[in-house]
Amino acid sequence: MEARRAHVPLHVRPTVNMFRRGQEADLAAHLERVEQDTNILPLMAPSELILGYEGETAAGYKYTTLSFKEVCHIVCPGSKVMLNNLAGMTEKSRQNPELASGKMATDFFNEVMQLRFPLLESYRVIYNEKDQLIEGIVGSKQQILDNLTLFRQAQETIRTISTDVEFWSAAILGRKMLLWYRKPDPLFTRRLGEDVVSFYPGYYFCNGEARGTSVRGTAAIYTRYGVCLGPYDEFGGRLAHIGRDFHRRLDKMFGAVLSKELPVEELEAGCDSMCRTPLGYANLDKKARQERRQQLTRSLAELKVPSRIGAELVEDAALLGHDTRQPHIPAYDTERVFASRTIFDLFCRVVKTARKINTRRREVLERAGYQMLRGNFVS
Repeated sequence: MEARRAHVPLHVRPTVNMFRRGQEADLAAHLERVEQDTNILPLMAPSELILGYEGETAAGYKYTTLSFKEVCHIVCPGSKVMLNNLAGMTEKSRQNPELASGKMATDFFNEVMQLRFPLLESYRVIYNEKDQLIEGIVGSKQQILDNLTLFRQAQETIRTISTDVEFWSAAILGRKMLLWYRKPDPLFTRRLGEDVVSFYPGYYFCNGEARGTSVRGTAAIYTRYGVCLGPYDEFGGRLAHIGRDFHRRLDKMFGAVLSKELPVEELEAGCDSMCRTPLGYANLDKKARQERRQQLTRSLAELKVPSRIGAELVEDAALLGHDTRQPHIPAYDTERVFASRTIFDLFCRVVKTARKINTRRREVLERAGYQMLRGNFVS
């Protein structure tokens, strides 16, 4: 019997490629290269997906995190979490390698694949031939909207409808693309101490070529701290990659996103309210401060922010405020600093933290930021 392997890399994280303002040509060239390296083939046998103990298929391909998640969801829902833990890919299992067995995880995955392959027979696989990756799977009814096509359509539609919108940035994560566009003139500005904070209008689009993703777009508000996303059902929409009229509905979504007006007066009033409202950390004993943190965390949870992240955001708002350049707070100065903190500091931590986490949670925080800016945060 082969020796037990404590760790087997069942999947790999996709490379993140970022493009900034002025790099539209570089983005288009990158997407063209990706298209040239792409091969989409129907699944024919379990051997195409079964893994060896080095984390590769017989043909030498590795799963990306997203493609592995989707395959597991189809053949055995919920199994990805268990397999990651058993294979030694989680922090807890890495700390206890004697409790991990990459071989056992691989064998389990392969046996399930053999047993339940009929569930995958109607699917196609997206291969990245250059990097030797399985980057996604697509169903027989799924309309494949490649990221290059979406980018070109976004550029063309925006140039047609509005001449004052700039390409701001883009992120490519495997088969997922995030696009940000911004107008050059702010909706409004506010003075915050010695700083002037500007709020710029713009748009956000996201597309995923593989199963488990959708194309979506909405209004966005840009600040020096981060981005806020308006609700999809109010400023744009989400489209699953299915249906004969998919491209007609896509055109309609672009038109809806670019034609909606932001409620400027509501946003200004919400911003002013956050700047006036204390965070509520000053002059409290340890127990009362803990209760206040829990209260603010619950209010963030009402905006769909996970409780663990929410508690960290509240603490960061109290200790760091809106500006991470501030030095460590001396013990004797704590009350004065806490007294200066406002809900606006919490808002800044929400949108700033969003830029550092995965796409799904990033959008959750950015949508929460919009609701706070609109005045929908109970403090």
